[in-house]
Amino acid sequence: MATVGLIPRLAREAAADLSREMVRWLEARGHTGVVEEEAGVPGAPSAPGCDIAARADLLVVLGGDGTLIHAAGLCDNREVPILGVNMGALGFLTEVPRERAFPLLEKALNGELPISRRLMLDVEVRYRDQVLLSGTVLNDAVVSKNALSRLATLEVMIDSRPATTYEADGLIVATPTGSTAYSLSAAGPIVVPALDAVLLTPICPHALTQRPLVLTPSSVVRVRLGPARCSSPSTGRGAGRSRSDRRSGSSARIAGPSSCAIPRSTTSPSCARSSAGGRVRLNRYLSRKETQMAGPEKPQLKQEVEKAVAQLRTMRDEIRLHLHLANLEAKEAWQKLEPSLGEIEQKMGQVTAETKTNAQDLLKRFGQLRDQLKQSKPK
Repeated sequence: MATVGLIPRLAREAAADLSREMVRWLEARGHTGVVEEEAGVPGAPSAPGCDIAARADLLVVLGGDGTLIHAAGLCDNREVPILGVNMGALGFLTEVPRERAFPLLEKALNGELPISRRLMLDVEVRYRDQVLLSGTVLNDAVVSKNALSRLATLEVMIDSRPATTYEADGLIVATPTGSTAYSLSAAGPIVVPALDAVLLTPICPHALTQRPLVLTPSSVVRVRLGPARCSSPSTGRGAGRSRSDRRSGSSARIAGPSSCAIPRSTTSPSCARSSAGGRVRLNRYLSRKETQMAGPEKPQLKQEVEKAVAQLRTMRDEIRLHLHLANLEAKEAWQKLEPSLGEIEQKMGQVTAETKTNAQDLLKRFGQLRDQLKQSKPK
């Protein structure tokens, strides 16, 4: 018997209805379903989110990517598989559509879905000796300024060694999962989720040479708010978690790796709105690449790929053969038609000559008739 924690999106009636339906479905199969208390879903057993994450064998997110990021933060360094059912506006991480929720939930409970392990970051914000904010994040940790028209001076140390000082609107420390979120909008690199790395992306840096960095997953990044020469009060936050105001001398310590496990279907279903465009296609591409790079189904996927390649080559050869035959038929038809065209041209020439001869005969006959009329005219 498994304990399944359900994390529905707040203030979404469809998510609440699906939560109650899943609780009944789980109970009918001998499992236990518990809904996050903060969601306020009546008619279903509930408990605080942190308590659910501490004892659940599986978390099911009913919402969008923001809800999944929130669920990952509840785990607090405990690796719990998270199955995302898309009921939000977009679904990059929550890739399971509503109509496939129960079949894939059953597969997840039976251990039949491949696991995608995602790097998470441990974040701690301090002012002097006081801890203002701490926790783990799945996407990114962001240090950003509050004032619109001022720069923040951010002194960065990597593994206790001075790295650089940014004069920018802020700084993003992102995981590979977060590389297609805020970091991507700030011209950060796209990293395949299966690759363990830490991204350092400045937000609108006032410099020509400061570019995003990719660090090892064991790197410890320390960001210190510099002197107030051109700085403004700043804000530190982790994706899906609370914010904290920072003053000069405050620092943020960001380190990895923690991890989060996300079961995936072997094929990426269509789960996002069409307006997502390239980002949705990008997410599906990364998901496919990740499935090919890891998991027990790698040999089977390799065989399927080789089979598909062989089929494509066969189709290519058939197309080439059809084109060759069509070309031969065209040549043969032209060879048959060419003599006929010559004969038609010759006959047209003969018809033209006969017509000319007939016209001359008519003119001659007309002249004779005219002369006869003149002679027979009475004087």
